[in-house]
Amino acid sequence: FTEKVIADIWAKVLNLEKVSLYDNFFDLGGNSLLTIPVCSQMQFALNRNISVVDLFTYPTVSAFAEYLVKNQEFKQPIFAHDTRASKKTAAIKMQKHHKQ
Repeated sequence: FTEKVIADIWAKVLNLEKVSLYDNFFDLGGNSLLTIPVCSQMQFALNRNISVVDLFTYPTVSAFAEYLVKNQEFKQPIFAHDTRASKKTAAIKMQKHHKQ
């Protein structure tokens, strides 16, 4: 799953039909400017903290996927912040309502 997600994102950003497991991001035409959208899309798709340095360190789909699997540091889901904020807002409204 992880390898497919990575390969699909690289193919999309690099305008390629297909990226294989052992393709190197930079050999395919990737550059430092393209690492930012790639990392951003991978963070969203995989719900992981991913830095640009990771891409330079693990430039093939296979190496990157292996690195991610070995380092299972997941970040909080994006919607978690909205849910907490909504609950807090509701609690404040309730307090104001009870004071009246």
